[in-house]
Amino acid sequence: ITLKMIDTKAVDAIKRRRAELKLTQKDLANKAQVPEAQLKNLEVGKELHNPQLLTKLQRALGIKLLGQNIGEAFK
Repeated sequence: ITLKMIDTKAVDAIKRRRAELKLTQKDLANKAQVPEAQLKNLEVGKELHNPQLLTKLQRALGIKLLGQNIGEAFK
């Protein structure tokens, strides 16, 4: 079984958007209601594909992280 990691495009989009919003990892973790350690793992590429996590981060950041057009703002 191959474990799927989170798409690097999504990771890059998360980091970029977090920087734009001037949020620390802790700030974003609190806003998205996810464990800070999980967010840290995601940003260094150690987090497995997790749609629930990405959905929470999408809402907190206001950008798409799943499917097509990753990194685009929600319309």
